[in-house]
Amino acid sequence: MVYKLEPGKRPGYRPLKYLTRGQPADAPLWHWTGGPHTLFGSVRMFRSDVSGKTREYVLQANGFPILFQAGEDGEYKPVLAVGSHEINKCFPQVKDEPKALFLWTDLNGDSKPQADEFQRLPGTTYRADLGCGYPAPRDLTFYVEGVELKPVRFTDAGVPVYDVPSARRLPVPQHYVPVGGHLVTGVSGTSNSPRDGAYAAGHHLFADRDGKMVAKYRSNWPAVHASWSSAPGYRPGQTGRSVGELHYAGVVDTRADIGSVVAMQGNYGQSFVWSGDGLFVTPLFKDSRRSPKGWGAKEEVGADWTDVTMMGECFGGMWCRQDDGKVRYLFGRNGCQVVRVEGLDAVKRFDAGTVELKGPTAAGVAAKPEPADRVLPVPDATGRFPAFRADGDPAEWKNVPRREVKVGDDVVARVAVAHNRTHLWVLAEVEDPSPWVNTGADPKLVFKTGDALDIRLGTDRDPRAPGHLTHAPKGDYPRPKPDRTAPGVGDLRVLVAPGPKGKPPVVTAYRPVKPEAKPDEAFTFESPVKKHTFQSVAALPDVQVGVRATKAGYVVEVRLPCDRIDLRDCGPGLRVRGDVGVLWGNEAGLATERRASLFDRGPAAAVLSDTPTEAELHPAEWGVWVFE
Repeated sequence: MVYKLEPGKRPGYRPLKYLTRGQPADAPLWHWTGGPHTLFGSVRMFRSDVSGKTREYVLQANGFPILFQAGEDGEYKPVLAVGSHEINKCFPQVKDEPKALFLWTDLNGDSKPQADEFQRLPGTTYRADLGCGYPAPRDLTFYVEGVELKPVRFTDAGVPVYDVPSARRLPVPQHYVPVGGHLVTGVSGTSNSPRDGAYAAGHHLFADRDGKMVAKYRSNWPAVHASWSSAPGYRPGQTGRSVGELHYAGVVDTRADIGSVVAMQGNYGQSFVWSGDGLFVTPLFKDSRRSPKGWGAKEEVGADWTDVTMMGECFGGMWCRQDDGKVRYLFGRNGCQVVRVEGLDAVKRFDAGTVELKGPTAAGVAAKPEPADRVLPVPDATGRFPAFRADGDPAEWKNVPRREVKVGDDVVARVAVAHNRTHLWVLAEVEDPSPWVNTGADPKLVFKTGDALDIRLGTDRDPRAPGHLTHAPKGDYPRPKPDRTAPGVGDLRVLVAPGPKGKPPVVTAYRPVKPEAKPDEAFTFESPVKKHTFQSVAALPDVQVGVRATKAGYVVEVRLPCDRIDLRDCGPGLRVRGDVGVLWGNEAGLATERRASLFDRGPAAAVLSDTPTEAELHPAEWGVWVFE
């Protein structure tokens, strides 16, 4: 479907036109049939006059290409495809080689594959490393596993014709994206995560048009799941880092000294720009984990979107220079966003001199960071003046030290915890341009829909102090281990979020393991990736919450009865696992855009796009609370 977009005008929600009719039974390439690891669609519409006449095309750019060409009747029909019998049964089958690749071109113009229209791509093994999309080549030259497929002629209908036996083969058998006078591709490697197994970390490769490598650039956290292991933002002195590369958004000729550049779109709502010969130029947009500016409460043409994010798992996007000479970036979500990109013409090369690497850096061994402070003192507030109240006024916390919650190097909240032997008190001073908004209708899922205070607690005693499980259900249950990675008896999460308009805040307790829970307390968080069942997800009664807006955001105070959160033996000397975090939503309180915690820096700590992962508890990542 095609929609019409005009700057300053509200778009219609009816398609301007449909590109194709329903798929004919005898035309198996009429619609895209994807291969493994290329499950998310990416369509590029473009024009080209390489056939001698300007024609319109649509490229299905998921792994192997399928090219559609507009006919005289305005309908787009398939004219080219690369694939294997394993992907689409219309491709020839080769005995003992299910991944053998073939090129099909529609030589007779009927949109149906015939045996004499296939050419075998020798030596190919089906490796599609261009993610879930890549820019359309205006000259209709495709690079498939090092084979340069360049048209040798065109049919009268404008269909490109290729001669595979005479095609050039490049030294590295990869798919390539042409970027000016260079070619860009990626080569996967292996990097192990202690929790989640192997990730395909590797390098971006930059070559000349003959395939000779001129540069390579490390890619530590490509795609979705590896990006979960990345820390948000830069450390001091760090530049040029890319995270979660999903696909190639486009190629733009800057018309400046740097030449043509390519943008690779990342999993946390950024795009990363390189020159064709491997120089990192700039990121576009902001990491969704780093306090990005909101999109605005209403549509505003010409608003500055330098500091906004495309948000997590933004699988679609296109970057190009259009007919009016402007460079624009198009991406989706719940709508189509078109952003003009300025300043590329000011990018210049410079001589950086010679850099000599010595010591651990040269040897490839990173220096060990200083250990984080993993202990949070919990002072006894009994008898203090003024008395502790959950009213949003932190005056009584004057002498209680705050701990900073950071995203990268940015302080985004300050928190403190206290107790009076019968109650646990939690304070959070949060920086938030749209404070305390969450419109979630389901109390079990308020962590998906906006602002919230996130308290995690392991109520088993730390083994370094005498004691026992403070939560002791009836029966014989194993004591949770201090180094556990999975939650056990006594581990819980308390989420405090704004209630519906005019209603009190919502307070929900999440217990993955609660042997005495009633059957109706159980709840399963599920996504296409996995599912996770909690034995109890229920409202937590008798909790007091006070909230006040500030110039920078808001202050929230919470009073939790110890016997409601399994701290029945609360007092001096108690040591338990625990953490305090904050969730930030967008201006409307419809979606959570960021989360950060005092202690948790684990691979799943910043995930915002997979419900069961966001719900899970990871007690090994929490700190130790010491009750005074």
